[in-house]
Amino acid sequence: MHVYVLRHGNAGDPEQWTGDDGKRPLTEEGRKEMRAVAKGLDWLDLKLDTIVTSPLVRAQETADFVRQALHPSRYDTSQLLAPGCDLRALASLLALYPQSRELMIVGHEPDLGEIIAALIGAGLPGKIQLKKAACCCIKLDTGAGALTASAGELGGKGVLVWHLPPRVLARLA
Repeated sequence: MHVYVLRHGNAGDPEQWTGDDGKRPLTEEGRKEMRAVAKGLDWLDLKLDTIVTSPLVRAQETADFVRQALHPSRYDTSQLLAPGCDLRALASLLALYPQSRELMIVGHEPDLGEIIAALIGAGLPGKIQLKKAACCCIKLDTGAGALTASAGELGGKGVLVWHLPPRVLARLA
């Protein structure tokens, strides 16, 4: 299976936001960038069957742009992708989608970078970082039980296929 990992777009400075951080939306710049990134992902001809997003507004808005561009058959929000998620949460999430072969998760740093590092066996946490609106593709191979694997079984079972910053994705469009 392929797991696509997408960080939410620009939502501005959290220090400047006075409300509930979970409700902080994308900025106008972030929305513009995500439109272009979604077009770039479409140009790559991804065949997503599932998008699952963090429940935070900025991640949902990011996922909405991709959903509009790629038309996956399934789109869900999951608390498993809220800030603080880890490889264990990803293993639980994958178990909920046993038919998915092309699944995108949309979430937050530093969690996504740590999940990517663990999946590809990169070692120390923090070695992989996703810029806002960046996406990567990981080929995950744990045999027939890929979607029922535990976090320990997922660690090191992924191969990084590509990791593209938003400016490259936007240029593809």
